[in-house]
Amino acid sequence: MLKRGVSTNIGTYVGSSQVWTYVRGDKAGPATPEEREAMRREVDKAMRQGALGVASSLSGPPGAWIDTDALVAMCEAAGRYGGIYRRTCAPKGRASFEAVAEALDIGRRAMSASTSFT
Repeated sequence: MLKRGVSTNIGTYVGSSQVWTYVRGDKAGPATPEEREAMRREVDKAMRQGALGVASSLSGPPGAWIDTDALVAMCEAAGRYGGIYRRTCAPKGRASFEAVAEALDIGRRAMSASTSFT
């Protein structure tokens, strides 16, 4: 390996919180249709630049402000490139089942974005 060299081997996701903040700033509440379209465009740009998909953690602001329809919009854009939806499901007990169900719903509604949990 030292003679041939080693290539960079990393992959990154576009963060849903970063997309949300770029489009909406620090506003809570559901995204408007125009804002969801802007979020789609930002994720589309990130996917063309090499992102593996969308990652989200909804446990605190701004992630906790992101509505399901906004996540679906982001995942639709990622799904067009075979992107993955990766979600951190931190809650325990019943809340974790609800978080998993919501993540599966997002993947289903986005059609082609895979869903994984950590």
